[in-house]
Amino acid sequence: MNNPNFGQSDNARRNNYFVDYDYWTPSNPTARYRGQDQEAGIEYRYYGDRSFVRLQDVSLSYRLNKTLIVEKLGLQGVKFFVSGKNLATWTSWEGWDPETGSGLEQSGLPVMKGYSLGLDVSF
Repeated sequence: MNNPNFGQSDNARRNNYFVDYDYWTPSNPTARYRGQDQEAGIEYRYYGDRSFVRLQDVSLSYRLNKTLIVEKLGLQGVKFFVSGKNLATWTSWEGWDPETGSGLEQSGLPVMKGYSLGLDVSF
């Protein structure tokens, strides 16, 4: 469910919100939402396309060969690495996370991004 639109048709409490949305009228036949009325019925405007593409896990590493530097230091090997989690999400969904399990995004949190950088040394 698309939380920004949830509950906006409740005329008893939110009667001024109707002017804020792109509703169908005879002069606006290509509007985003169906016309205003007093009965909620099935409100498809609460549902939205949640398709998305996410760059979720990326890891890059580079291991040094047994070069003079590695051998001079008396090491078996050296590896540098960097990784990232949830780096980017491409979606038309208006909420924070299109993957929210409940279908209703209320008081949810955005997907947490994470980064790590490291050095692995073998003696």
